[in-house]
Amino acid sequence: MGLFFSLSVLLFLLLVLCFSSNMIHSLSVNVTEGSERLCWWPPEKCDYGSCSWGNASLLNLDLNNKILFNAIKGTYDKPLLFLSPFSENKLDRVKKIYIIHVSSDRPKMSFSPLKVRLGGTLQDKVMYQKIGDQETCPNFTKNSSLMFGFTNGCLTMSRWDQLNVFFKNSGAKVVFGLNALSGRTIGLDGTAIGSWDSSEAEALIRYTANKGYIISGWELGNELSGTGIGTSVTAQQYASDTISLQNLVQKIYAGFQEKPIVLGPGGFYDANWFNEYVTESLGSLQAITQHIYNLGPGGNYGLLNTTTFVPNPDYYR
Repeated sequence: MGLFFSLSVLLFLLLVLCFSSNMIHSLSVNVTEGSERLCWWPPEKCDYGSCSWGNASLLNLDLNNKILFNAIKGTYDKPLLFLSPFSENKLDRVKKIYIIHVSSDRPKMSFSPLKVRLGGTLQDKVMYQKIGDQETCPNFTKNSSLMFGFTNGCLTMSRWDQLNVFFKNSGAKVVFGLNALSGRTIGLDGTAIGSWDSSEAEALIRYTANKGYIISGWELGNELSGTGIGTSVTAQQYASDTISLQNLVQKIYAGFQEKPIVLGPGGFYDANWFNEYVTESLGSLQAITQHIYNLGPGGNYGLLNTTTFVPNPDYYR
């Protein structure tokens, strides 16, 4: 119970660390045994009548925010938590924020090292800027005709440097989700066709290793297993691509005492698909990752009763 309570506190702290005067900027967090997830969604991402992501993306998150740093560092006073509405007005899904009151009359505790997965829905639309590339590195742009409603976006190496310095100083263990759709086309039936183009991933991994940045694991793709979300990749092809990623890691990290592990597929469980994938990728796949959302995709303030502000966990059942 104590661990669950403390992890819940961490979740709430992260949810309020980036906010403007009239809107909460929530941070997508997947908390399980001292782990969390940081996503790519830009401020223009809207769901359930609210554009709540704000500056909570890997591309615009304030890395100088002390609340964020201390939460990820994982050592802080175990708080006594309660919520109070920011205003006396009726709950407004966009303009309502909550203040967290923390009592320091509790012992210190630690979740360090915290495991942080960098990825999410848009990870398979992220390009990585190459060293010396003079072309612009575009941001995600809203386009409802495209998969997930956005164009491809780009991670600059200057931002990658900043993120790695932040995670090093905060002591986090990082798992980075690679773009598994690079080089593929989407067929008429909605499935991804072709093999994975690993050239951009190779450049990113090599740059990361050469800079001495510590990555605990490289994960291939996001929710492309089975029928997939947005699109899918066959288990046989995904296994082949996983083997290619492992070969890259072994080549780039040759001579390193500790090497990152290779993870996949980071998707929803489909028995036949998973059985084939795991069988075909044996020897290369070092950790199997699966996604499950017991309460559904989530909604704005769905877990709070809009009249009493009491937690309402049955909202999605």
